[in-house]
Amino acid sequence: KLADVTIDYEAIEQTGKVSYQDEAGNEVSSTSISGKTGSTVKIAPIAPAGWKIVPGQVIPETVVATAEGISTVVVKIEHDTITVKPGETAPSGPVPGDSSKNYEEMARLISQPTRTIIIAKPDGSQQIITQTVEFTRTATFDEVTGKITYSNWIASTGQDTWAAYTPEVVPGYTADKAVDAQTV
Repeated sequence: KLADVTIDYEAIEQTGKVSYQDEAGNEVSSTSISGKTGSTVKIAPIAPAGWKIVPGQVIPETVVATAEGISTVVVKIEHDTITVKPGETAPSGPVPGDSSKNYEEMARLISQPTRTIIIAKPDGSQQIITQTVEFTRTATFDEVTGKITYSNWIASTGQDTWAAYTPEVVPGYTADKAVDAQTV
């Protein structure tokens, strides 16, 4: 009698990668993925530090390992940012996306331009009227370059004008001028 010989095939471990690419198609980083031939491999992309996944793109949740390997999954990424409002603390030190770079130093986010009206009264005294308008802006820090961009200045209360001033009437005297309202 002849002996029976059974030959079994075992699936081979296949490899591939998730490639994280910037808008120019340059690979910023990658993570390896693996699975045996014929198996379904789960894709769970995580952007590298300082970057975020570009919203709206279609990223497969799974891929199949074939005899030729696992196809590269491309994930588009862009610089992540942090927006700082007046009163909040700005980031400092090395940026997450490139530890050889530091965050720029933030300029002021609040400005209070002031106009002073000095009234010389007939009796020799002075009256001082101070008008202030407050403006604020935000700072957006790039988590890869550390550079800052600022929003436009906006009047905090919606009021961006110093008010007009009409001097009080002093009997027997005429004020030489009134002060017009002025947009700051």
